[in-house]
Amino acid sequence: MALIHSTKWVFTTVVLFVWITLPAQAQCIKIDSLKRVLGYVKSDTLRVDTYNALAAVTADDNEGLATLYAQKAYQIAEKIQYQKGLAEALFYIGKFDKVKGLEQSIENTKQALKIYREGVKAKRSSTQVDKKELRFIAELNETLGTFYYKAPTENPQENYRKALEYFKPAIDNRLAVGDSAKAADLYDIKGELHSYLNEDEAALEAFQIAETIKSKMGNAKLNNSRILAKYKRIKNLEKQVQSANVTQIIVIFSIVIVVLSTMLIYNIIRKNEAEKIIRSFDLQNPLATDFSEIEGMNPPTQS
Repeated sequence: MALIHSTKWVFTTVVLFVWITLPAQAQCIKIDSLKRVLGYVKSDTLRVDTYNALAAVTADDNEGLATLYAQKAYQIAEKIQYQKGLAEALFYIGKFDKVKGLEQSIENTKQALKIYREGVKAKRSSTQVDKKELRFIAELNETLGTFYYKAPTENPQENYRKALEYFKPAIDNRLAVGDSAKAADLYDIKGELHSYLNEDEAALEAFQIAETIKSKMGNAKLNNSRILAKYKRIKNLEKQVQSANVTQIIVIFSIVIVVLSTMLIYNIIRKNEAEKIIRSFDLQNPLATDFSEIEGMNPPTQS
């Protein structure tokens, strides 16, 4: 009996491994195999993993059914306090359940990220975290970033900043596990977000990093190179215009100062000249008491 139970456990584990490794065209085989596993597996932990696997594999064709599988995984995982399975179930519920709306999806995914982070943090004290766990954390962050990036809102700027908060750790995790292609795609998204926020320097830096990664992989696209080159030209033109504007302002301001100074000096000179003329007139022609001295005028007659 123990041998039979052990054989079933091994078979279940193999089926789950095959589900992960089979190509996309084998979807039906995956689904049928996973359903058969549910028929005899006794371990609650494996049942949670199987339901989560079914949620992932059926999502492309039927998100509603995928949500039901994830909810079933969540119920069992919560009952047995299987944190990893709980986090994955919450992730799939948040990703596929369109009925409860975006806010609930974000909340579920945040909760999944929190649970998974705590599990990874506890694990780091004893053993090394494997790449699969880091990839899942990256995917959780990417999902949250995408939620905020695409969410309809009256204040998109705020959502773009929130999206960046999740895309940044996602990039770090992708690079840590060697997912360079995915990291490059995320850098492109990061560049777009910075450009929407008018943070041109940060946007250009992100685009350049993405292009560098793709070039090293031999995956650089001509369109991307052209976009990056155009972005650089625009930035250079902006700098030239800004520099020209500053120079223009300085020149105009200098001219205004010179003109005002010239006018002021001119007025002072004219004023001094006028005062000299007045003083000269007062000294050379003192006010006469004898009106006969003033040409064309007679002294007033006494009545």
